[in-house]
Amino acid sequence: MKNKPTILYGILNWGLGHVTRSIPIIHKLLEHGFEVVICSDGLALDFLKKEFPDLATETLRGYNVKYRKGMGQIWGLTGQLPKIYTAMKAEHRAVKKLVEKYEATAVISDNRLEFYHKDLPSVYITHQLKIIMPLNTDFASALHHRFIRKFDVCWVPDFEGEGISGAIGHELKPKIPVEYIGSCSRFTEAIPTTVEKEYRIAAILSGPEPQRTLLETKLLKELSKLEGQHLMIRGTDRPIKAEVPENVKVEDLVAADGIYDAISKAETTISRSGYSSLMDYYALKNHALLIPTPGQPEQEYLARFQLHKGRFAYVGQDYINLPEDLEKAEMYQGFNDIESKETDWGRLFSFLRTGE
Repeated sequence: MKNKPTILYGILNWGLGHVTRSIPIIHKLLEHGFEVVICSDGLALDFLKKEFPDLATETLRGYNVKYRKGMGQIWGLTGQLPKIYTAMKAEHRAVKKLVEKYEATAVISDNRLEFYHKDLPSVYITHQLKIIMPLNTDFASALHHRFIRKFDVCWVPDFEGEGISGAIGHELKPKIPVEYIGSCSRFTEAIPTTVEKEYRIAAILSGPEPQRTLLETKLLKELSKLEGQHLMIRGTDRPIKAEVPENVKVEDLVAADGIYDAISKAETTISRSGYSSLMDYYALKNHALLIPTPGQPEQEYLARFQLHKGRFAYVGQDYINLPEDLEKAEMYQGFNDIESKETDWGRLFSFLRTGE
């Protein structure tokens, strides 16, 4: 019999957002005496192996979602639903085997829809209580809730009220208990004002292809025309195809401390408006220019919501003009309108030990 309770922690491989917000939760689990087995696939699993080299890992079948260029991404995703459904059923079978292998006592899933066990405490982590879609938002949200109801409790990485996510994390509630667990950033403190700036811009890329590469190519051209030294973190280890200007330092994949170092040493950060990036900016209190992924309604909504709240400026990928965009970005002060409170991790984790 094991001395420590063991958690199977399944994480969706869809960009790095689900990964980065899982990092602080895994650290908290370890601090509270749990063993953690990380379960994912692809780039997400590679990243987590670097972040937690001493933890056991398991490879799950990937959803392997492919995005179209342009604005037809939602319809392209619809056509891949059979493939996603097959992967979901495979991950559910995997949970049963892994519970036996590791004598797991509870299961946590970050947006892996079938990563639960009917006989063990099972937690689902998502900020997407409302799925933002061009059409059929209510249907998509109801479908998501059908999967959420298979779990025992839903943890939402946001604050009560409007929080960071606005309607996405607050407007609709599933028919299981919902806990708002605060912002889950891999960073724990704001950037000191005394840090010396080395870069004018730190561009941090993430998300699915081909949009990641399209933004990479466009930003490299824009940065070549912008005075000063800049840094680009590509978010992939694939070979770069675009020409790299002399005033841009390029790195592929970096761990959390490397991201912190990049943002802290830059005057302004450029990134997608993904939810995990926003949680990082809540922690760091930095300036940023947001560029939502074309055809991803959630990122487009989040960018508009932050602008509406007076937090960040944003620009569409097809309309980037960095001299003008950066001037607008400097007009916004980031997150200064949310009153946070300390998350009671001990109370949350008690459910993982007792199921109550």
